[in-house]
Amino acid sequence: SNQLDNEQSSKQSNENQINNLNDQIDQLKQQLHNEQSSKQSNESQINNLNDQIEQLKQQLVNEQSSKQSNESQINNLNDQIDQLKQQLENEQSSKQSNENQINNLNDQIDQLKQQLDNTVIERSI
Repeated sequence: SNQLDNEQSSKQSNENQINNLNDQIDQLKQQLHNEQSSKQSNESQINNLNDQIEQLKQQLVNEQSSKQSNESQINNLNDQIDQLKQQLENEQSSKQSNENQINNLNDQIDQLKQQLDNTVIERSI
């Protein structure tokens, strides 16, 4: 009878140990599941952040390209301004030359009129 009690007690102890070990296994499985889920979440976050980085890199490239285009446009406009200034100077110079020519021709006309007047006066004497 005592031996039977010992056997039953030993059996009960083994069953308790088995239950405890199964509980530990279940807890470890749950922890593993949680870790895998957390890892997946982290990987998803990493992918999202990498996508954001790529978008920002593309925006930077676009901004640099736009800046370069603007600088090129500014250079072209400055070149046009320089050309127009040169044309204006040429026009002003040409205008001045024409005014000088007009003045010279008017002087010649005045001289010729004076000569004509002198000739007429001399004839009348």
